[in-house]
Amino acid sequence: MANEPLVSVIIPAYNVEKYITRTLESVLDQTFRDFEIILVNDGSTDKTEEVAKKLLKSAELNFRIISQSNKGVSVARNVGLYNSAGRYVKFLDADDVMKRESLQYLVEACENNKLAFAFGKQDVINQNGKIMYTYDQMYLADLELADYKVVLEQFLKGILHISCNSSIFRKDIITERNLTFTPGARFGEDTEFIAKYIFFAKKIAFVDKVVCEAVVRFDSSTKVSNLAVFHNVGSFKRLYRFFMNFGELEIARVIEEYSIPASYAWAMGNLAYNAFPYRLWKKLLENDTIGAMMRRLKIDFPKQTSYHSLLKLAKHLYLISPAIAYFVLRLVGKWHRWRNS
Repeated sequence: MANEPLVSVIIPAYNVEKYITRTLESVLDQTFRDFEIILVNDGSTDKTEEVAKKLLKSAELNFRIISQSNKGVSVARNVGLYNSAGRYVKFLDADDVMKRESLQYLVEACENNKLAFAFGKQDVINQNGKIMYTYDQMYLADLELADYKVVLEQFLKGILHISCNSSIFRKDIITERNLTFTPGARFGEDTEFIAKYIFFAKKIAFVDKVVCEAVVRFDSSTKVSNLAVFHNVGSFKRLYRFFMNFGELEIARVIEEYSIPASYAWAMGNLAYNAFPYRLWKKLLENDTIGAMMRRLKIDFPKQTSYHSLLKLAKHLYLISPAIAYFVLRLVGKWHRWRNS
């Protein structure tokens, strides 16, 4: 249809009444205007929907607000996908922020190069908008137009970072390949989706600009200290089976040697950082699989950012004494909460 937008911006939202205005304003302020907004209210118990509706009604843009009972971010994104009309799909978390020319840069990268996927840089900010880490401090992205194998290897090794916030996808590929976010997954669901999509997209464009800012909220579901962090491990195990089934043995090897051990290390580090009780943390470490995976963690990048250097230091601390590594990470988490409160 002639009136269909070029881009659908899908925003899953749960209890973000304090943040949704800033997020939506960043979308409404885009220089690129041919888009619709689909906000999926995932069972919020606060005024998220009322705040969003009031703001969107005053904007001269197509929008839809879909309400459902709380089913998690994966299902909310899938619902947004099903109801989207755009040729391209852009996801945005409901507390994060798009830079003003984000859509313009990403759409142009795809359209000008006849590609199905483009991604840019994502900085990390606190709730007050202050930059905590820039993309360049954390990752390396030495590419412009690249083959999927090059991008996947760097992505799965942690050399570069790709998020749903910083990417744009073509809906026909998502539909034809029946790609969805894994329902119930709270961690790693975006990595799983992105890696599968990149495989089908084949050629990828990197936009060497900051296109979004991820907001660190210490009250969010991703900062809660519980065992759901191991969902991240499950996402990589599913990816391993996926690439084995397609005969992509080299990519599967990277996942087995790098991604899966790193996902265990990330889960244990996340628990320590968020003050999971040491007694229980130590007991988890006694699990043969977890202990073995922590020892197998590889951090051997040809070039290193300051973030990679910190990862290396954390690994050395862990090998010297898991207890020291735990309490250092816990103190760092406590300091970050104090500094960004």
